[in-house]
Amino acid sequence: MWIKPEELLLTTLWSSERGNMYFTIQRRRGQDEEKVGITGLLVATWDSVTESKLHKYRIIHHRENSEIYYTVALAETKEEILEHWEWIEKSLMPILESFEEQEDISSFIFCKIESLIAQKNEPSVSENADEEFESKKFQEAIKKFQKLFKLNPGDKLVNYYSCNYTKNRVPRQGWMYLSMNHICFYSYMMGTEAKITILYTDIMNIEKISSLLSTGIKITTRNGSFSFYMFLNVDDTYKLIQQLTNFAVQNLLSKSQEFKKDLLPQLDKQSSSKFVSHLKRDLDAKARSESFRSLFRLPNGEMLDGNVVCSVWAPYNKRYIRGKIFVSSNYVCFASKISKEVELIIPIRDIYLVEKPSASSRLSRRNTDDEYDLDRSLVITTKIKENFLFSGFLERDLIIQKISDMLLNNQEGSLPPVDPNGQNNKFEQSSPLMELFSKGYSDEKRVRESTKEAEWKNHFSEYGRGVSMYRTTEIYELILEGLPDKYRCELWLIFSGAIHQKNTNPFVYKNLVNQPCDEFEVTMDEIERDLHRSLPEHVAFQSEIGINALRRVLKSYAIRNPSIGYCQAMNIIASVLLLYCSEEDSFWLLASICERLLPDYYNTKVVGAQIDAGVFEDLCEHYLKDIYVKLKELSVISYVSLAWFLTLFISSMPFDSAVYLVDCFFYDGAKVMFQLALTILQENKEELLKCNDEGDSISLLAKYLENIENPDRKFTNAHANVKNLIRDSYVNFGTITDEDIHRLRLKHRLRVVQNMEENLLNSIARNVSKQCSFNDDQIKDLFYIYKQVSKIGIIDGDNRNLTINKEQFLKLNKNLCDWSALCDAEIGGRIFDFLKCCPSERTYEAKISKLIMTSIANGVPNSNEIKKAFDSEKETIDFLHFIRYMNIVYNSDANMRLKFLYGVSMNDSQKKNRNL
Repeated sequence: MWIKPEELLLTTLWSSERGNMYFTIQRRRGQDEEKVGITGLLVATWDSVTESKLHKYRIIHHRENSEIYYTVALAETKEEILEHWEWIEKSLMPILESFEEQEDISSFIFCKIESLIAQKNEPSVSENADEEFESKKFQEAIKKFQKLFKLNPGDKLVNYYSCNYTKNRVPRQGWMYLSMNHICFYSYMMGTEAKITILYTDIMNIEKISSLLSTGIKITTRNGSFSFYMFLNVDDTYKLIQQLTNFAVQNLLSKSQEFKKDLLPQLDKQSSSKFVSHLKRDLDAKARSESFRSLFRLPNGEMLDGNVVCSVWAPYNKRYIRGKIFVSSNYVCFASKISKEVELIIPIRDIYLVEKPSASSRLSRRNTDDEYDLDRSLVITTKIKENFLFSGFLERDLIIQKISDMLLNNQEGSLPPVDPNGQNNKFEQSSPLMELFSKGYSDEKRVRESTKEAEWKNHFSEYGRGVSMYRTTEIYELILEGLPDKYRCELWLIFSGAIHQKNTNPFVYKNLVNQPCDEFEVTMDEIERDLHRSLPEHVAFQSEIGINALRRVLKSYAIRNPSIGYCQAMNIIASVLLLYCSEEDSFWLLASICERLLPDYYNTKVVGAQIDAGVFEDLCEHYLKDIYVKLKELSVISYVSLAWFLTLFISSMPFDSAVYLVDCFFYDGAKVMFQLALTILQENKEELLKCNDEGDSISLLAKYLENIENPDRKFTNAHANVKNLIRDSYVNFGTITDEDIHRLRLKHRLRVVQNMEENLLNSIARNVSKQCSFNDDQIKDLFYIYKQVSKIGIIDGDNRNLTINKEQFLKLNKNLCDWSALCDAEIGGRIFDFLKCCPSERTYEAKISKLIMTSIANGVPNSNEIKKAFDSEKETIDFLHFIRYMNIVYNSDANMRLKFLYGVSMNDSQKKNRNL
């Protein structure tokens, strides 16, 4: 392409191919050479290592007796540069011969080329403007990435990094490209290329490693390990690889392996980063939003708009507390710089007004703190007349405008809730079952409950009540004493964040209860089987009132979230929730546990519990070093995660003791379970060291848990008091943070998913090995490719779910079939229609014979006849049919392959005598 003439200095890195009096074609050394010399190798290696964005060919202009040269054209191919040269020879050179002054010649050339650029509307590649250069930098990287690796066009590049790949102690400098689905590496040194492509879903472990010179990243897959060093910012690269791998694995666990749409860029050109892709910015924003939701227990899907440093006025101790204010579409939140010192959540729907404080306002008159600055403060007033004062903003007006805009949007989009089903939602929702079936408090318990209620009333009066209470470290003392029954449901809803979903979805539960469940027959049967196994010792679940309430909650959740449906252990948790909460409250609390607090715990493979088994093992190794080896030997760790964590200890200890743990769990999350489990193992350390096998250790721990007492239930031989155990767990293991849990979960999620995938591959190989002539490794390789195309989730490890549609089959057939006659799209479509009608129990040889006999007698049957003959209306085929077809393609003799081709190639118009 023609470019605006730019002055340059000649170097030996270019060789001249052709020239005349005023122009020369030059080629970059090491490019398009039949025999590359040492100079060409060095230049090509330098260009690869430094990621030089240089074209292979260029045309330069020069004048006689001048040492100044100008680039006037660039090209990637020899053909393109020769086209420009031909134009110069025919259109420019004859005119130049008429000029007498050399300076006039250059001026004319410059004007002519600039005119060509304007006429052809070709952008100048003059890099004078920094913004233009920076915007093109990533575009060039995308082009190179696509050219080098030829991946799916939908596999967008996220970012790329210069690094060093070390293999057999030989370093190779090159570039790592991180796309949505792959880690790729390319290096060109001394005439030798190195290419690596790694699927995120193949990664088993990611870790930082150190060498004498630098810190690197080691990526382990099922096919080996890869070590990369010499990153400019290794932490940034490591976090991005972790994030992309986590997304890929989470999608592998879902019904679809495709990335969610909210990962796609939504940024305009002006807001895009100059060096970072839109996707990278979106991924960073998504990570920040996930941390924001986790910190404040907000609903999935809530996206953080931004956060700024400020201070909040704490009325309970009359001082400012430094921290950050977070703003999203539906919430304004605050978190102190010191963890847990104070947290605050104000739903936008509850805000009445946001404004600047006036000097005469009550808050200003009372506020004498040195940090208070009237011009840098704002006040948020809620609809119940609560005031929250924030100060220390650098751009106070911008924050007020942002919150005001959110408030306006919320008010415009909020209409009075209307039940869409109205009269159809008539059913009696049960009250908390404890109220219906309680025999009354003993005098001792009545005193305890009255005392706790009074303490909480005092707390509410000082720190506020409801969603927008000031949550401080002082609240721990009250929670560790156990929540009073009167406030338990209210506080569970607030601490868990379930209150937000309930308030924004007022009629969902009633509609789900009245929704028919014909599509969920299998799930409903599973629920019915477990109803009478839910706290059978409690009088509430010996009554139809309790059983019916439990049935409605479990059924409604199964309909709301079919990806989970129902899993054993959900009935135990729902039972305890119903004792203290109404049906609707129990429903939303169950949703918060399954979807946010214990993610992936209650799918068909209980993946979350398996992941947390690995997390707990790492914690045991770190905190219980003296008995860790014995615990591994006894297999106690895996038992703990399934038996204790799945039901929040409710099925392992008396439920009225376990409910104290549930109080802490809703406030502090999963870390409470790990803390308590570590404490129990530590308390039984001496006895566990004496155990001879797994049975002894399980029996020991089960007996210990059965005899954990609480203030309402005393045992003569009690091993421990639940309040003391929980308090000790905070004292001894309170240093475990949510960030630690998240980091370890990511590490073990990779291992668990890879183990599940390997088990799936082995299961598939066993199931189909007798149906084909492929060996186990070949079956696994075929299934691996089949799974990538079909987008099968890892939890769909069932032959009934391992299906592909016609479009997916045609893609596989085109790439896997080595017989060109069968790769044609029309023939491929006929093959698919043929395969989908084949009963699984029949062999293909029998099916082919029947098809050919039918075709000879009557012509190929039409689609309606095929459906009628084989009683099949499915539009997919499963892996068993697919591998039988591959068996014909690869392992059958020529006679059978021709028969197969003949059978699927005939059309409806062919008759008996024409076929003969």
